[in-house]
Amino acid sequence: MQSQRISDLPNEFLSETTTSILNHLVGLIRIGNKQLPDTIQLIGSGTLVQLDDIFGILTAEHVLKAIPLQGHLGIILPYLDKEHRYSIDISHIIKMPIARGDNDCDGPDLAFIKLPQPYIGQIKAHGTFYNLSYCRNEVFNDPIDNKMGMWAVSGYPDEYTKEIESIGGFNGIMKYEGSCLFGSIEKTYSSGDFDYIEIPADYNNDVPVSFGGVSGGGLWHIVLDQPPQGNIKVKSIILSGVAFYQSALENNTRFLKCHGRMSVYQVAYDYIKNHS
Repeated sequence: MQSQRISDLPNEFLSETTTSILNHLVGLIRIGNKQLPDTIQLIGSGTLVQLDDIFGILTAEHVLKAIPLQGHLGIILPYLDKEHRYSIDISHIIKMPIARGDNDCDGPDLAFIKLPQPYIGQIKAHGTFYNLSYCRNEVFNDPIDNKMGMWAVSGYPDEYTKEIESIGGFNGIMKYEGSCLFGSIEKTYSSGDFDYIEIPADYNNDVPVSFGGVSGGGLWHIVLDQPPQGNIKVKSIILSGVAFYQSALENNTRFLKCHGRMSVYQVAYDYIKNHS
């Protein structure tokens, strides 16, 4: 099946696909210091991943750099609807800056947050770690044409953040909304050891004015299957990159620049395994 037009797909299909993708998505929150303990700031997004017995969050390096040296890192967990404040002591995580270029727009921009074992079970209760080790052989040995199916970028756009009243006794509540931008590939290329994919955001559709907060979120390849008799179904959903930059808005369109599969399954994978 060739690239699918999003307008041709039923809303319930997109809703089910979004749910599957957002199950791996987390938001990253910088929590205030002792002087301002109630201040919080969304610094970016990430994807829950595992490499054999290593568990963590794949994200962008500039998001990793925004994590303070001490205190707590707040994590927005998928589908934890009740009011909560989930955080991890920063001294318990291992920050791995995989690569960062001199120019933000050019990349590379890739990082990993290794999570401590005691937190893994709690996170698994609300989200799913995408198994990079399991999918790696398929990516290398049986690659799927980029033109097949459709693509999505997942993340937490900061402009969707709302302050709401607490019903659970908190002084205040910030509500964050994870979302997916569906589309097709505009451009692919490589530079050095890294590959890049650009996804257009068409402002004739309902999209955020800015994608600030989406940095570090996942790029997903949704492979579709349509039997001769029957409706379109999802054959597989493959984590295929990491978003790290949004272009300026021109002619009612901007582009989200992402790392691609080789950056994730070769460069990032090898780095994480070698430094764990």
